[in-house]
Amino acid sequence: MSKPSMPFEPETKTPTPDPIAEGVLRLRAEHRAKAEAHRIAFDADAEIKWARAEKARKDKWIAAHKEGNYEPLQYPYTEYTLHEQYRVSLPQETRVADLAKVGLFDQILYCCLARNNFVATVSAVQEFFQPYLPSVSGDATIVETLTNNRKVTHAVGLSAELARILANAYLIETRHGKVSWLVSPLSVELEEY
Repeated sequence: MSKPSMPFEPETKTPTPDPIAEGVLRLRAEHRAKAEAHRIAFDADAEIKWARAEKARKDKWIAAHKEGNYEPLQYPYTEYTLHEQYRVSLPQETRVADLAKVGLFDQILYCCLARNNFVATVSAVQEFFQPYLPSVSGDATIVETLTNNRKVTHAVGLSAELARILANAYLIETRHGKVSWLVSPLSVELEEY
């Protein structure tokens, strides 16, 4: 069975606007927007304060750590002469040639001995100095006079310049055909010569 159709549309009531209710809705919407803006601002402020607090905590920890643990690195070459510091400053690959250019032959002798475990024969030293001195062979000798006027010859056939280098180098001793550095290898800092 079908319903009879109505000859006209039913009347719908248009609600009458309630200005009070609309005012309250507007006020609540305004408050929600302000509350959201307030929450966002508070969160941002909290992030800033947290970052500040963390930085302060980090700075305090680092300061305490430094105070209790930091030891300044001392310059390790204070006891070296200027010539020794220059030797150490040069790259190992060109060290000997660079020392020869400025005439630091005693430093070349240290390099020679360090590269030979602190002891070398006189002939090995002559061979090492061959490219850097005009002559390594000659009539010079290294002689030690003992207390009873006996003389012991430690090296022969040296050029005057090489004999002078061997005789005047600090902590270098030439005895019985061997040239040695009187510094114990354990007391020398491990550095490339």
